[in-house]
Amino acid sequence: MTTEYTIVITLHLFCLLPSLILLAAARGGANRQARMFALMVALNMLGLAAEAGAWLSDGFTSASGRYVSIITNLCSFFAGYSLIGVFGEYLYASINPRVAISRRVFRFVWGCMLLGFALVIVNEFTGIYSYYDENNVYMMRDTFFIAHILPLFALLILLRVTMHYGQWLPRRQLLALRWYFVLMFFYSSIFLFIVPDLPLHFIAGTLNLTILYVYIQMDDAKERELALAESRAAVMLSQIGPHFLQNALTGIGSLCQIDPQKARRATVHFARYLRGNMDSLTNKNLIPFSEELEHVTHYLWLESMRFEEKLCVQTDVPAQDFSIPPLTLQPLVENAVRHGITKKDGGGTVTIRSEETENTWRVIVADDGVGFVSSTVPDGHRHVGIANVRNRIAALCGGSLKIDSQPGSGTTAVLEIPKNRTS
Repeated sequence: MTTEYTIVITLHLFCLLPSLILLAAARGGANRQARMFALMVALNMLGLAAEAGAWLSDGFTSASGRYVSIITNLCSFFAGYSLIGVFGEYLYASINPRVAISRRVFRFVWGCMLLGFALVIVNEFTGIYSYYDENNVYMMRDTFFIAHILPLFALLILLRVTMHYGQWLPRRQLLALRWYFVLMFFYSSIFLFIVPDLPLHFIAGTLNLTILYVYIQMDDAKERELALAESRAAVMLSQIGPHFLQNALTGIGSLCQIDPQKARRATVHFARYLRGNMDSLTNKNLIPFSEELEHVTHYLWLESMRFEEKLCVQTDVPAQDFSIPPLTLQPLVENAVRHGITKKDGGGTVTIRSEETENTWRVIVADDGVGFVSSTVPDGHRHVGIANVRNRIAALCGGSLKIDSQPGSGTTAVLEIPKNRTS
């Protein structure tokens, strides 16, 4: 093995180490942008390993050496083309939350990448721009630039998209994306016109992804943490609003005269309910479902004190061995009570259930109250509470919230939490 081979293989293998660190750091993100970044890192790692394998097998004339060369070459092109397509998805995930953007251009980029990889497969049979000589050495023809026309064209399209929507992106994020394009075009130019025998795409990709992580993903994580903190505060304040405080304290005051023992129990429930809300402001982690259920129990006790026989509560929660964000279940239960049961003549029943499926934990909050048309928002506070729950369950554990309601029949809210995100 020549010194050139040793250096190239060592560089590719060395870049796997920082790539592993990037992948480990990126896997914690739950939003689409973070997932696309993690996929980009994984594809770049595949490209690094494939390129190293291709150089290792270069010159081995055995049948197995030829097969290894073909497979690693295909993996290298697959990783390179897919990396550009996923980068387009990453760009879409960065822009779309800030301004509406069509997916057509990104589908076109994927089409270019699929066509490019199809040509690579055809090349293995026809040798239109590369071939293996009798010593199993990978040789490039004068037409080899064909393999890079479509990727460069796709990058130009994505650059145009970035420039067009750059005004909606944070300055640091836009700067990082511009550097990404500059470095990709720079290394592509070196490969095509200066040193065609020395592929640097995936080594350069490691540097590019590091820049993206430092300038975008770390900042994005800080922004999400701030947004989640504001969300926790908004939920807590919405649950202990002045009307609830007034009603609870008025009820406790009335009980002090007619049933002091019950008033004492009500005071304990009220204090523990407030403590649970206050704790949620500083708790950035998931909590056991049993703790959230206990918090809901205090709330329902206080509401039952007020509405008496008008509010019936049923619980069926055999599955409790999982965790959820604090103040996730309680807003759903409060919506069922305030906007469902108490607005129905004669009251009704709130049912809380939990169940375990093969891949998820599921929590269902159902009521047989007045319901509402799903396409309308009956109350601004209700909308904020549900939106905060949906955002936090997605950001903290990759879960989802679905609401189904029928006027006159009631409302059902279903929380689903993936098992692999709750450990």
